[in-house]
Amino acid sequence: MRTALTIAICCLLASAALGDFNLETPAPPGSPLLPPRDGVITLFFPGPLHSYHVDLRIVNNSSFDLEMVVIDGSVVTPRAVVWESFGEYTGSPTLVDLVGEGTSIVTATFVDFVPGAYGGFDTLDPDFPNDSNVAVIQLVGTACTVYAGGLSASGVFANDGYSVVATLEPGPILVECRTWGAIKGLFR
Repeated sequence: MRTALTIAICCLLASAALGDFNLETPAPPGSPLLPPRDGVITLFFPGPLHSYHVDLRIVNNSSFDLEMVVIDGSVVTPRAVVWESFGEYTGSPTLVDLVGEGTSIVTATFVDFVPGAYGGFDTLDPDFPNDSNVAVIQLVGTACTVYAGGLSASGVFANDGYSVVATLEPGPILVECRTWGAIKGLFR
């Protein structure tokens, strides 16, 4: 009786933690089971957090085709991340172009990255200047921007206790002018 009660309590706790998570929805390869959130694009570096094996997973649960992902390691403190290699792409959406290996900013362009699709990059090689050992946890603060259906969203990766995750909801693309000189230059 005690064992049955323990199992019942564990099942209740698990269902409460997962909410409306559909167990038939496939999780991205190599990822923990992340409940899909409608309307967002999720990017994450799966843990364990102190692992030096770095992968990137991308899940499109927005209503739009994902067109482009920009990962910016130049803003990571105290040192910028340089993406020596962005690894090998896996997934059913087609990777059209990958630009920026060997720099802090990498841009991946896709076609057929439809709502509900997922893809990723295996065995990335992020480095700090003069240090080639970067753990997953050290990617907290990396900036990212996604472009989907003529909309964009930007954010930073954060620690969720197991992975380093960014959840972005595409919205209108905003053009920002940083100086009055830039605005005046448009009318010359």
